[in-house]
Amino acid sequence: MRQLLVALLLCLPLAGCEGDFGQGIFVTPAVNKERPIVNPPLKDRQKNWVGNQREGSCVWASTITLLRWQGRYNTAERIRRKYGNGEWPDDWAKKMEKEGLRYVTWSFLSELVALDEVQPLLSWAERTW
Repeated sequence: MRQLLVALLLCLPLAGCEGDFGQGIFVTPAVNKERPIVNPPLKDRQKNWVGNQREGSCVWASTITLLRWQGRYNTAERIRRKYGNGEWPDDWAKKMEKEGLRYVTWSFLSELVALDEVQPLLSWAERTW
């Protein structure tokens, strides 16, 4: 569970999100090697779904994918049945705490943070689990 947030952030593109998230286009540099290695098998990847409030569930799809990647299939299934729809960072954190799941998070709305600026946080998260 020590890499949940790190992996969540890296897996978000696997689940996908639909919606209008602004007009900016961000290009990330090519990476030769995954760091940390997060490459869940296709069978463990949860596809995004539309929840009962007609919102995409990309945050939950990513969370479920990471729980499966960690071998926590029962927890992933419970989360899948219980949650869905869009999620704000603070609300997601409260639900993670309610479920007894450890996590590390940060959020930014209007700024692009370079990976080298985030790396100390990711390294700290890995060391403290």
